[in-house]
This record gives sequence, structure tokens and C-alpha cells, in this order.
Amino acid sequence: MEVTSAESNVASVSSYLGLPVKVLTAFVKDSPISRMIKDDLAARHMDYEGREVDQGGPWGYRHQINLADTGYGSRGPRVHNDRAGEVEAVNRIVVDLFDTEYGFSQTIVRYARSSESDRVVEILRSHIPADLCHSEACQIDVIEGRVVQHLPQRASRRMLTGLEG
Repeated sequence: MEVTSAESNVASVSSYLGLPVKVLTAFVKDSPISRMIKDDLAARHMDYEGREVDQGGPWGYRHQINLADTGYGSRGPRVHNDRAGEVEAVNRIVVDLFDTEYGFSQTIVRYARSSESDRVVEILRSHIPADLCHSEACQIDVIEGRVVQHLPQRASRRMLTGLEG
């Protein structure tokens, strides 16, 4: 099995010319694929630096694997991609409000990237009257999760989530 990428192939040119090269990336912690990638970079005289991320279960982080079939005879070359899709940490923000005067409750659900969740909660709180916001009748829960993009986007712009405009 061969371990490579377009980026590291370009970096190999400088490395083979004797220039110092450092590849910046991320690795899946305790992954045998990570070990193969690191060994391959070292064999090509390239330093590497990258944080180790926990896989986080079967839908968590994975290294992209492309299986290349060079073809034989009349069968042409093919490439098969084994990646679940782009994985991103996304939080579900649940706002439960209870109106004691009228005796009903309302639940509001919003989704935001993990990095934007605190700001989204702050914005949501700013729209709730202060006396209600700081009472037991208001509960805001942030539930961690992930989103996996399985299909290529067909839209001409990125989907609006969180604080994007």
C-alpha cells in the first residue's frame, strides 16, 4: 500500500532537492493510517507537525483513503474514495421557555458550529426579556454533535449556519 497526497508529492520536489520541508496537517490519534503517513513523510525526508485528534467513534475523524486500481488490459484505471465525508463539530442549542402568566411553554432549536455556539447563545439570550432569561422558566441547553457532509454541494454559496452572513 502506498501513502501519498497531492500536497506531499509537491513538497517532495523541494525535499529531494535537499531543502528543508515541513508538512502541516492533522492526524487521527492511535490510527495505523497515521503511523503509515508519518513513516512515509519521514522516508521522503520531510518533517511533519500536526495535532492528534481522537477519532470519536465510527463517524468521527478519519484519514481519507483512495484506492487506486491501475487497470489491466481493457479495464481502465479507477479510484475509489473511502471517506465518510467532511465531519464538523456542530451543537444543537435548545431554548425552553415557560410563560407562567399564560401557562404555556415554547421550545426553540438552533444549530451552530461549535466554535460559534457561545456567541449564538448570547444572541438568543439578548432576545429574551431579562427577568425571564435569568429565571427557572428559561433553560438553554447546548448539545454537542457532529454533522457529516455526504454529497457534494450543489448550491452556488455556502449554507448559512451560525453567525455567517
